[in-house]
Amino acid sequence: KRVGSIAGASNVSKTYYVCALAVAMSYGRSELLGLPPMAGRVSSLIVTNEEDVEDVDYRLKAPSIYYDTPGEAANIIVRGNDDGMFTLVAKNEVGSLEIDMKRVRKLVDVIIAKDIGVIFMDPYNTLSIGGEENSNDTHPILTNAFNMLCQMTGCSVIHIHHTKKGSGTLKNYDEYSGDRDAWRGGGSIFSALHYGFTLANWMPQDKAQRAIWKGAFNEHNLGRFVVLAHAKSKRTKKLPPIIYEMIDQPMPEEMDHPLPVFKLSSKEEAIFALTLISNEEMIPLVIADGLVSALGVGTSTGLAAVHAKMRGRAGWPDVEAAKAQTPAFREIIEMFAQPVEASGYVVQMTPAKNQGGQLKVEIWEADDE
Repeated sequence: KRVGSIAGASNVSKTYYVCALAVAMSYGRSELLGLPPMAGRVSSLIVTNEEDVEDVDYRLKAPSIYYDTPGEAANIIVRGNDDGMFTLVAKNEVGSLEIDMKRVRKLVDVIIAKDIGVIFMDPYNTLSIGGEENSNDTHPILTNAFNMLCQMTGCSVIHIHHTKKGSGTLKNYDEYSGDRDAWRGGGSIFSALHYGFTLANWMPQDKAQRAIWKGAFNEHNLGRFVVLAHAKSKRTKKLPPIIYEMIDQPMPEEMDHPLPVFKLSSKEEAIFALTLISNEEMIPLVIADGLVSALGVGTSTGLAAVHAKMRGRAGWPDVEAAKAQTPAFREIIEMFAQPVEASGYVVQMTPAKNQGGQLKVEIWEADDE
């Protein structure tokens, strides 16, 4: 009888994780995802306003094949967007926001009839009509609706929340991992939770490894490593972070492509992925990360000025004076003659001989695909 939430960015496959969790719970095998053991099988209801039933059924099939758990499974019922948006909050005849009791009763009937233990509601920001996503007027009403469902049926409610976009100088893909700021809405959403988890891209904490990781993130598909972090728990001890690797699960013939599933992984396995990156690739990534940190987005001119900000950073020559004709600096300038992408940004250098005697360093934000 608890209200919980999973918050994450758009690129960490939250709906796929919900499907994996629902499958694991249906067999009473939460340990398949590194979570504490369960007392038995649990039926679930997935209410999603962004996917149709057929798409979710396919996403449920992938972990069912991958985990290959013997025995009978509990029910997983899907309510997709085929029948339109499902909301719990709407405006009444005078324009005020209130709980949509008709929808609540409909859910209660299904939960009781099918003995549902957990209801997933995906995503949070689609569950109200007429209210702003980040409005504090909407959140308390939704919270009351969730609590009402729990009290009337004895089930738990887990809503799925999109994190806000980061605003740092660098693109730290794990920026909101385990952080209450992953939940938008002035803190009122987070405060109302009994428990909350974030699902984020995993990144190493070591500074040098982190620079390489960010630089190689797209080319080497390092986004396949994600981490579930326990951000809040009212009554139990927080769980340690759980690292997964998203791998492709081949699907039956009616599907023309594999679907991602969550394989339990570890920090050591994730770090091992860096060993597959050659030294020739690593050096420009490390230097580029330093340039982004030191100079920021825009155009910087003059090798001496750039050197003053870069001296002491990894990969950059630690010398008193910077001269473009010295081998170390000449190699770096040649290295960045073509654009180098790192940390979600692109760095390029134009030699002084092409710039009226002044080296030019340009940094701009990479296009997200």
